[in-house]
Amino acid sequence: MGARAGGRTAFTPRVGELVRDHRTGGVGVHMDTIAGEHYLRPQGGGCEWTALPEHVGPATAGEPEPEPERESARQQRQAG
Repeated sequence: MGARAGGRTAFTPRVGELVRDHRTGGVGVHMDTIAGEHYLRPQGGGCEWTALPEHVGPATAGEPEPEPERESARQQRQAG
């Protein structure tokens, strides 16, 4: 389902759905929508971030993360 935005249907993710934040290039799991912002979390866990609806679109399972997220995830695994 989607909402109308600027004459076209905006993507409306479901909780738990894998999405891409086109502003940052990050891939995350949609956790919630509050006050018009989508709350996303990296697939392997980590800190949530927010994204505006116009920046969020569907992602495919196994889609590679951008290099900064992969490096951060690697460092978190090594530290923990």
